[in-house]
Amino acid sequence: LISQTSFPQIFFPNTSMVEQPQRRARTKHTAPRRSSSPRSPPQDFESLHFPDATSAQRFREKFMGKLVTPSFSLNISEFSDITVCGHSITQMLSHWQQALSIKEPIYENLVRVFYSNIEFPSTRRDELHTYVGGIRIELDEPELCSILGIAYGGLDLYTSRKELEFSNFRHVDGVRNICRRRDLSDDICSLSFRSQLLPFQIRILHIILQHMVTPRQGHTDEVTRLDIGLLDSLIHRRHVSLSYTIMCHMLSTPKVSNRSLPYGSIITRILNHFHVPIVEPVFLETRKLGRDIISAIG
Repeated sequence: LISQTSFPQIFFPNTSMVEQPQRRARTKHTAPRRSSSPRSPPQDFESLHFPDATSAQRFREKFMGKLVTPSFSLNISEFSDITVCGHSITQMLSHWQQALSIKEPIYENLVRVFYSNIEFPSTRRDELHTYVGGIRIELDEPELCSILGIAYGGLDLYTSRKELEFSNFRHVDGVRNICRRRDLSDDICSLSFRSQLLPFQIRILHIILQHMVTPRQGHTDEVTRLDIGLLDSLIHRRHVSLSYTIMCHMLSTPKVSNRSLPYGSIITRILNHFHVPIVEPVFLETRKLGRDIISAIG
């Protein structure tokens, strides 16, 4: 995996002209009223979204108070001057471009309903079944690709805790590769570590992954085992199935009690695809992830 010669040079962009990131409040917006038309009497929230009393009780007890992870959109062309091993970040992320640029309003309560109603047990990682707004959603990986606007196929990568195992990959070599440190021992490479140990450009890739591919709140500087596999694959130009990673992360989310709920913007796109009626009066905007992350790294 890693040649005996020195690592290729990593080129640094000129950051002297980059604007400092500006803090913006997380603003909630009121959705415009829909035109009036003859319709049935309005349903209350629980009767609209939950098929039975058990589902409604699970929502109240486990999901109603959960945080929804902020959603971000990315214009990958803004990173065309940042190069890792002869390839720009724009080139490395080009096959995910449409998915990374999704910008939909986020309806927090519908995100909570989406995850609360995911059906278990399911032995398949490439299908997701849930229920929102009286509509049953049955989603498989090819259909998710269509919704995201990306090609179907690629390397299936996902793990919560274990080291990844796939062809031509060893976890310890992946750590050496993304850290650009051939001298690290196997024991050191098996330990948890923070993103501060990564070279500058690879830290930018890591920020994009942890905001958009496997979004999370808290411990955002942690380099997870999944991060290592994804970063190593991007550097080696392996084609990773983004839809598989997203599907698996969605399916694992309800099982983790302290995890915030990710992919709000993508979930709105899914709901629209399945013609789920959206009557929520309040929404959040998708934020932009731009070059200000360079200044944030310093």
